[in-house]
Amino acid sequence: TRYRVTGKADMLSSSVMHILCRMPPTSPGRGRLTHAHSRKSIRCRWHPICLAMSAQRDAKSGDSTNTITRRRVIALAEVSLELSVATWCELNFRPKAPGDVDMTLWESLVSLLPYKTPQEARIEAQAALERGRSLAAAGEHASALEQFDLVLTTAPRQYTLCQAAFSARFQSASALKQGGGDGLRQWLWGRGVRFPGHYILCYILARPAFTSPNEVIEPDKKTQQAALLREGALICALAVAYNYLLFMYGLEY
Repeated sequence: TRYRVTGKADMLSSSVMHILCRMPPTSPGRGRLTHAHSRKSIRCRWHPICLAMSAQRDAKSGDSTNTITRRRVIALAEVSLELSVATWCELNFRPKAPGDVDMTLWESLVSLLPYKTPQEARIEAQAALERGRSLAAAGEHASALEQFDLVLTTAPRQYTLCQAAFSARFQSASALKQGGGDGLRQWLWGRGVRFPGHYILCYILARPAFTSPNEVIEPDKKTQQAALLREGALICALAVAYNYLLFMYGLEY
């Protein structure tokens, strides 16, 4: 007996496919089974419909692989762009050190690493900041600006002192009705490599690279809870590492 199956292979139900897959092939020109293809040795691969379904699954698997690769490339590009914005804000709006003028690209990237300000320079910059604040309080804003500029040139990598000098300089310049853009420069420098928003956004952008494009919610609540706990632990570890690096190196250096 010959069996005819109509319609597309992907429209067949699993039960029908199970029956078809167990059908042994018939001998050419005859209506009975051959001895070589007994029921025990029959495989799905002998049926044309199963061959078509297998090819379709392989195509879908290839499409899924290409989709995952594309998502990872896009995520990497987006993370790189976000980190480039942080680097650009840091390099262009921080106070200029004596060697910042003729730096190469590699030297610029190396300068993003923590640099410990010498103790003498820190003391001198702190004293200049206090003198500038005293002069500003006395109404001598022109002299105060000179002291605030001294802070920026003496300890250009000391984030806390320089941010305080930028803020005080902006107030004195406003009192003298001078521009200079100190407020905008201070804000943009604050959006440099120390700004946590960059790293939060990088995590959000990088997350699709490690998840399936057709992610299905597991019906098992224990599986969901375990996944949430793992991701929560990862986020907490990243937050602790960020704050440790920020307060140990980012603010005090």
